[in-house]
Amino acid sequence: MRALYLNILALGFVLNFVWEMVQMPLYAGMARRPPGQTTLICLRATAVDVSVLLVAFWLLILVGRIHRPWIVEIAIPRVVQFTLVSFVLGVALELIATRLLHHYTYDVTMPRLPVFDLGLAPVLLWLLLPPTILSIADWRAGTLRMEP
Repeated sequence: MRALYLNILALGFVLNFVWEMVQMPLYAGMARRPPGQTTLICLRATAVDVSVLLVAFWLLILVGRIHRPWIVEIAIPRVVQFTLVSFVLGVALELIATRLLHHYTYDVTMPRLPVFDLGLAPVLLWLLLPPTILSIADWRAGTLRMEP
């Protein structure tokens, strides 16, 4: 189980870092920054993203919806639960960072959703990456089960 957990963390880091680097030009002023500075900003954002994945994982354990070995026997409903919790946490952090703390703003090139005027790229991140990460980790372990 520990190896699979670390695999999920590693996949989470790699996939989130790639996503952050690709979406970075959609944030105001980022396209003009030096590559090294952009990379550091993306590494920090990736650390937050991976933290969200960990918090979602442990929240699901703590609320008793799943027990710890769920990660070894990933089932479709559990992947959905993990994705939904990650999505809620990730979108909440995006709202806090853009609206409350003003850490960054979207560039005019960022497609936006009418709901909360959120950027499409960060919303898609939280809809696509959590299930992708778990699916790849599961594929490597061969543990996907369809029943809850």
